[in-house]
Amino acid sequence: MRALVYAAEPHDFARLPRTLRSIKAAALEAAVVRDKAAMLLELRGAQTPVWLVRAGAWQPHPARFRAIPPSASGRPLIGLSSGAHRIHPSIYLEPEPARAVADRIQTGAMLHEAVRRVARTAAVR
Repeated sequence: MRALVYAAEPHDFARLPRTLRSIKAAALEAAVVRDKAAMLLELRGAQTPVWLVRAGAWQPHPARFRAIPPSASGRPLIGLSSGAHRIHPSIYLEPEPARAVADRIQTGAMLHEAVRRVARTAAVR
């Protein structure tokens, strides 16, 4: 799994170091995604699950990341954390929904709206 750190607000990147420390504690590779083009490139190219983490978010008890088992239904998974103002600070996407989210972003949706729309489809769990 690859962690993609993004900013939902311009000031988010000011809190980037703590997010990167938390991801490092989870023994994951991280990429900082600074714009829409970079986000689209990462999501479209996903070959393994991606973990979208809002800059400034961190794990309260950093530990090595445990692999998430596949869905019993066989449908690809999306995992959403809770967050203020309907913005999820942590989003887990398997490759197929990652590409679907990229398609929605390409047509003009903001990241969180694209994730919500894809999560509501019957194609994912």
